Amino acid sequence: MIRAGRLHHRVTIEAPTSTPNELGEAVQTWASIATVWAGVRPLSSRELIAHAQVEHQVTHEVTLRYTPALTPACRFVHRGRVLQIVGIKNADERNVELRVTVCESGEIVPASQPAALKFSTLTAPQFSTLTADQFDQLGA
Repeated sequence: MIRAGRLHHRVTIEAPTSTPNELGEAVQTWASIATVWAGVRPLSSRELIAHAQVEHQVTHEVTLRYTPALTPACRFVHRGRVLQIVGIKNADERNVELRVTVCESGEIVPASQPAALKFSTLTAPQFSTLTADQFDQLGA
């Protein structure tokens, strides 16, 4: 069982998709498939020397509730940073908790500007799917 207090970061799960460019060629892009609560914990930081270049690599462990949508082809976006999946462990094979080893790619994803939320315009289904951050915006 995962304690909710351990899952205090919002991460977006993105899956690769192929879209045609103006020449009709397939180009890989990323589509957001879910934004979830997760624990993000740095494991190690090290510098690798490859071909006389210094490359900085940071490895984290992301813990989240089980979701079948997460595959090794996916990636996480956390605070604008891209975390590439290295391995997925289904804790105790119980489909309750996933522990995902990731490497920070160095790629930055610009944060989108959310539209201002207005309590009076929300329908009941929209209200029930608000994230904690969106709910906080309503009170401002």
